[in-house]
Amino acid sequence: MLPSRGAFEPVNVGWGLVDAITGLTVDPAAMVSDSLIEISDWELQDFAIQVVRTRLEKDGGKPVTWQSSPDIDPSIWFDDGTDPCWAIVRAVRYPKLQADRPPNLEDIKAFCANRSNRGFFASVSAANAHDSFDPTGSNAMRLYRGHGLAVRFQGLEPLDAA
Repeated sequence: MLPSRGAFEPVNVGWGLVDAITGLTVDPAAMVSDSLIEISDWELQDFAIQVVRTRLEKDGGKPVTWQSSPDIDPSIWFDDGTDPCWAIVRAVRYPKLQADRPPNLEDIKAFCANRSNRGFFASVSAANAHDSFDPTGSNAMRLYRGHGLAVRFQGLEPLDAA
């Protein structure tokens, strides 16, 4: 975008977007499709962060900052009305019901201790809303963008101080 006549305007025609690899013009509306696109691990993690933030707000907590990278901890810093708190959030796909705690949990707790020793772990399991929930989990359905999800989140689990 370049400033023109006191406002920013696209350099290229249409949306002004260009594919960084091909150099071709990109039209987002032309990319809309009814194709089933499976939710990526990053999107599932972002969804899990939203689930936890919503619960925090419902319970009177105030999320202060959050990020959705599955590779960065903690995921959320929040105020519970008393002290700053932090939470590690992990998302899993059904048939798995409980996410594993990170193997470097002690390092995360030590890193966060300079600001707060009040840490929590949140496990969010997501299933396709139309899943049969066969007890064996052998026929678990994939998770698709724009389709309903069934969510299992049993709250924040306190972590012992570092």
